[in-house]
Amino acid sequence: MRRFQLLYLSLSALLICYCGCSGSPANVAKVEGVVTLDAEPLSGASVTFYPESGARPSAGETDENGRYSLRYTRGFDGAVIGKHRVTIAIEDLTDIYDDGGKEVTAKKRKTLPLKYTDKEKTELNKTVENGGNTIDFELKSK
Repeated sequence: MRRFQLLYLSLSALLICYCGCSGSPANVAKVEGVVTLDAEPLSGASVTFYPESGARPSAGETDENGRYSLRYTRGFDGAVIGKHRVTIAIEDLTDIYDDGGKEVTAKKRKTLPLKYTDKEKTELNKTVENGGNTIDFELKSK
C-alpha cells in the first residue's frame, strides 16, 4: 500500500510541475509589427530576429497586409529580450497562381537588398523589451 501512495504522490508532483512549467519562458517577450517595402505592405516575407546573446532566433512570416508575429519555439510566441540583428527576406522564386479561374500564370516575386536579407550585412537592429513589442519595418527597394 505504501508503494502505491509513493507512486501516486510522485506522479501527482510530476503532473503539477509539468502543468506549472508550461508558460512562456521568462526571458521571451511577444513581438509583432508591419513590414512595408516602398510604403506598400510586404507579404510573404520571412522576418528573423537573431539575439546578440547567442540564444535561438525567432521567426515569423508577413501576411497579405505585411503583418508578422514572431515565434520563439513551438508553442511559445515572441523573441528573447535584448538586442537583435534582424533579417527580412523573400525567396527569389517564381510563384504560380490562379488568375480568377483563368489560366495559371507565372509571376516573379520581388527581391530585397542584402542590407535587409543577409545576417552579417543587415542594417536592421532592434531591441526586444519585456512585455509586448510592436516593431515595424519601413524598407526601401533601393
